[in-house]
Amino acid sequence: MPRQNAYWEKFDENRGNENMMETASTPPNVQELKVAAARHDQALSVTLEGDLVHSTLGRLRDELDVENGLQDCKYLILNLHMVNYLDSAGMAMLIRIARHGRKTGYRMFVCGVSIHYQKLFRLVGLTEHVMIYPDEYAVLQRLAGLEGEQ
Repeated sequence: MPRQNAYWEKFDENRGNENMMETASTPPNVQELKVAAARHDQALSVTLEGDLVHSTLGRLRDELDVENGLQDCKYLILNLHMVNYLDSAGMAMLIRIARHGRKTGYRMFVCGVSIHYQKLFRLVGLTEHVMIYPDEYAVLQRLAGLEGEQ
């Protein structure tokens, strides 16, 4: 019996197309993810702007290049104060980056996180891998203290 539902027709058209992995929770107007990086001594500070969702993760992966680009950094700072929306794929990416840091020797800090996302970070266990600070200045102050202790 052929399917008559428009949903299934669209599904059949897009089967195998990985760019169509939107979920019901993905906002309809996804904002492009912009990534800006700056070095601070032993730290790499990365500011994200836009939506951190499945369809924008390639941009983060390309810009950050965790496997190759952080070998000489001891600290990674992710500034999320301009991130409007974060879905489960974005959360999973943050967890992967943090776990990779533990394995390869850099520590990850996150700043500019809304109260809502702070709660989600605790709920999914991300706070076991990263430290959350209100802003980048607070993170840099903490890093200065860490460097002074060594």
